Amino acid sequence: MTRLKFVDGFWEADFLGVRGYEILCQRLKSGKKMCKEIDEFFKERIKAEQAYSKALSIAVKKIGNPEEMGDLGKSILQLQRETEKISAVHDLAAKQFLALERELTEFSADQNSKRHATDETIRKSNQSKQQSYKHTISLKEKYTQRCREKDNAEEAFNNAKQSVTVKTKDLDKIEKVKDKAIETMEQADQSYKSSIETLENTRTQWEKDMENTCSEFEHLEEARIELLRELIWKCTNIDSQACVDHDQCAENVRQMLELCDIDKELHDFIDKNKTGSERPAEVFYENYYAKKGSSGHDQSRHNDKTTLSRRPPERIPQDLPKQPRARPPPARPTDQPKPTERITTKEQCLISFDDDISPNVTESGYSDVHDVIPERAQGKIQRPYTSKSPSEHNVKVGEVVEIVREMPGNSVQIMKNGRIGIIPKQCIQMMAYV
Repeated sequence: MTRLKFVDGFWEADFLGVRGYEILCQRLKSGKKMCKEIDEFFKERIKAEQAYSKALSIAVKKIGNPEEMGDLGKSILQLQRETEKISAVHDLAAKQFLALERELTEFSADQNSKRHATDETIRKSNQSKQQSYKHTISLKEKYTQRCREKDNAEEAFNNAKQSVTVKTKDLDKIEKVKDKAIETMEQADQSYKSSIETLENTRTQWEKDMENTCSEFEHLEEARIELLRELIWKCTNIDSQACVDHDQCAENVRQMLELCDIDKELHDFIDKNKTGSERPAEVFYENYYAKKGSSGHDQSRHNDKTTLSRRPPERIPQDLPKQPRARPPPARPTDQPKPTERITTKEQCLISFDDDISPNVTESGYSDVHDVIPERAQGKIQRPYTSKSPSEHNVKVGEVVEIVREMPGNSVQIMKNGRIGIIPKQCIQMMAYV
């Protein structure tokens, strides 16, 4: 609002009279409305901050007590703590907005009381001035009327005095009427002068009251603008601080996550939960009749049945590359097992997967190749792999496949969906024998 200027003992014309007072009152009403709208804004912000803080507290409880170990578990715990801090930050912001709302409410109440007192004073002053003005106008009209009556009485007396037909008795009556009119006129004149003085005093007092009212309204408006400016400034500071605290909490979680390494997490889990470093012992076939000393004929027949019941060696697809392998020297006749002797060599469990038939294949169809895994084992895919040739397999993380044998060059043959293929050795993790 433009500052009011007091020039030569009078306020500027724009703020004199009833119209000027109405303009000032309208300005104060607009300021009061704005204070009410800001107060409603603070109330809604309080509700929003409290609701968000409560929602974050509920979200933290959903995590519970994480069983994750290592740096990832620490990061989850850090996320819980930082989320609780963020919830506390917004709860504090709600309390700060509540303090601003209370301050604005108290200020508005104080402004209303001061404005009502000023309004009452100026209202009485305006009422007194208006009554005095009306009374003065009435006395002025009465004074004018008495002056006319006095002039008429004097004119009638002069005419009667010059007339020869008027009797002395009638002339005395006309003279008394003239004297009465003069006296009445003088009384009206005195009352009119007195009312003018009263009106001037009332007008002077009204100007002083109007000056005080304008000054008071100006002070109230200055105080309102200053307070609203300060409260909105504080409001933005609260938002900025909440954002800074929120970002710091998020940064703390990010710093903790930077320490999380996938390989380290897996190795920590293995080191904590491993059951040993040795594989289970191999289980061999034991002939029941050999323990009881059965005849060689029965034992030989039993060996023949065992040989026939064994599965023939599987062949790998023709498109798979042939892998070089070391072949053992030919077996000497003395190395052949006797019919009643229990077979405990690798020939009992190793299967050849080459396209060509090795010359060292035994009668039972088993090979003594040293690079074939003695027993079939299951492995779990820990890294995905996409095949680059028809002899390779596509695998995904988490799949469980059957390991056929290890290949030269850091590769492994696996069985998947009834087909044998090759994948890198680092993509699979040994699980258990089958």
